[in-house]
Amino acid sequence: MKKKERLIPVGTKIFWGQTVMGILWIGVGLTGMFDNLICNILKILLLMAATVVLVKVIRIGRIGDDGDEMAEYNYTKAQAKAGGALHMVLCIASIVFALGFGLVQNMDISWTRIISHIFFVLMGIYNLLIGRFFRKLEAE
Repeated sequence: MKKKERLIPVGTKIFWGQTVMGILWIGVGLTGMFDNLICNILKILLLMAATVVLVKVIRIGRIGDDGDEMAEYNYTKAQAKAGGALHMVLCIASIVFALGFGLVQNMDISWTRIISHIFFVLMGIYNLLIGRFFRKLEAE
């Protein structure tokens, strides 16, 4: 017997798949930048939570076939706006980094640890922006 597939609204799927995942990825990135037991435990817990949320979003169902074209349009528009906003964040961060690099060059900082975890923060910011822009577009 075939299991009945549940349908969920676009907004719910985007909230969990983008906004919540964005918050979790930012948390993983920030906790990964520090090397101590508490941050390592938090990072593992956040990664586990991200995995659970991602599996739930994938398994919870698909978006209804009735076709909410406006929500799909708003999602595409939110992705484009988030891409532009992230581009601006990266430009500003590179300017600040270039200006401040000489000041922190002599400090004892694990640059490889920080740079390797910035990916998670940037991915989280992108997901969070998509969720935020989508919510704003849907409210209009």
